[in-house]
Amino acid sequence: MNYDILSNQINPYVRFAGFREQSVNDYNTFVYAKDCRMFYFTDGFCTLYAGDEVFDIKKNDLVIVPSLIPYFADYSKKDAHTSLYNINFDYLSCDKSIERAISVSTQKTTKTHQKVHITDFPFLDFPFKTNIEGLLPYFEKMAELYSKKSFYFKSEMNSYFSLVLSQVFKHILNEKSQNNISKVLDYIHSNYKETLTNKEIGKKFGYHPNYLNKMFVTYTGSSLHKYLINYRIEKAQLFLSTTNLSVTEIAEKTGWRNLAQFSKAFKNITGISPKNFKII
Repeated sequence: MNYDILSNQINPYVRFAGFREQSVNDYNTFVYAKDCRMFYFTDGFCTLYAGDEVFDIKKNDLVIVPSLIPYFADYSKKDAHTSLYNINFDYLSCDKSIERAISVSTQKTTKTHQKVHITDFPFLDFPFKTNIEGLLPYFEKMAELYSKKSFYFKSEMNSYFSLVLSQVFKHILNEKSQNNISKVLDYIHSNYKETLTNKEIGKKFGYHPNYLNKMFVTYTGSSLHKYLINYRIEKAQLFLSTTNLSVTEIAEKTGWRNLAQFSKAFKNITGISPKNFKII
C-alpha cells in the first residue's frame, strides 16, 4: 500500500527492537528489507552504504533506511566495530498482516510491505542520517519490551518509538532553523548598506517577521533589529579607522539614511560619538 501523510499523522508499528554489538559483516553484499529500518549507534564506527549514500558512522548517529533501499555495513577497516539498536518498523499501524520481524534478503525485490511518503519530510524517501543525543533510554526500553514480550508490549513499543520519531523530527527542524538563520546572517552581511526591515527579510526567507525575530533571538541571543544595528556600527568603526571618509559618507555606506540616528546609535553602543572616534 502507498500512503501520503504528514509527520503528525504517523502511527508507527514496530516489528522488532533489539541491541547488538558488531565487528564483522553479517552479509558480504547489499541486503533489502520490505519494511523500514532504524539504526541507533551507541558506540564505535563503521561505514554504512545505503542506496546512493555513504555514511561514516559514529556514536549517537541515527540512520533511517526506507523499505527496499539496499544497505550494507562495512566493518573492513581496522578496529571497526559498533554497538547499535535496530528497529524494524512501518510508519503506519494500519496494516498488521505481518506481525513478526521481516528478514532481510540479498535478492532485489520490488514488493514492499508498506510505502509511506511523508510530505513535510520528503527526504525520508531516501536514506537519512543525523546525530542526536538523549535517545538511548527509548531504545533500551523498546529492546527490553521486545525481549520480555509481556502483555501490551507491542503497544508500548509503538508509543516509545513515536517518542523517538518526534524527537528526530524536532531535531531536524531545529537544524533546518539554524541553517536558515545562517542564510539570514549571510544576507545581512551582504546587504547591510540597504534599507532592511524585519518584514522584508522575513518575506525573502518565507517567515512571518515575528517568528523570524523569535528564531533570531534563539540562535544569536539578539533581536534581528539589534543585530543589524550592531553590525552596521561595527562596519562604521572599521571605515572610521581605515578611511578618510566623512562621518556623513560612512553613515550612508553603512545603511543609515539619517545622520542623527547614526550618531545616536553609534554613541549608545561605543560610548563615544563617531566624530570623536574618528579623531582618536
